[in-house]
Amino acid sequence: AAAAARTRINATIVQHHGDNIRLSWFALIDGARQLKYVAFGTGTEIVPCVYSLRHDGDARHAPAALAMPSERTDLATRNVTLTRALDATPRSYIDYVAVARDVERYNKRAFGTWRRALGAAYRHTIATRLRWHHPWQRNST
Repeated sequence: AAAAARTRINATIVQHHGDNIRLSWFALIDGARQLKYVAFGTGTEIVPCVYSLRHDGDARHAPAALAMPSERTDLATRNVTLTRALDATPRSYIDYVAVARDVERYNKRAFGTWRRALGAAYRHTIATRLRWHHPWQRNST
C-alpha cells in the first residue's frame, strides 16, 4: 500500500548512534519555533532536553548546528507541555524507543563477538590499543 501523504514540517529530525556514547540520541530541530528537543536512549535513562535556538545561542546557525556550545538553559522541566508536544513530532515519524533498544541489543552482541575474538588479548587491547588510549595518556596530567 502507498504511504499516506504527510504534511511537510518545518523541522529536522536527527538520530545518532555513535561509538563514543553508550546511548543513542534523537533530536528535533523545530525551525518554526526555533527550538531543539533531544531525547537520549529510550527517553527514560536521561530526561529529554529542550533548548531555545533563538535565545540561548546564535540563531544564525540554527537549525543547521546540532551541538551548539551555547546550549545552557534546558527548558524541558519548565514547560512539560511544550516538551511533550516536541516529543510527539519525532515519534510520529520514528519509534525511537524501539530503535534505541534495537541499537543497544546490536551493540551488546557486537561487543561480545569482538571480545570473544580477542580471547586472552582482550585486557591488553583494552589497556593499550584502543584509539582513545594515547589521547587519554596525554591529557592525564
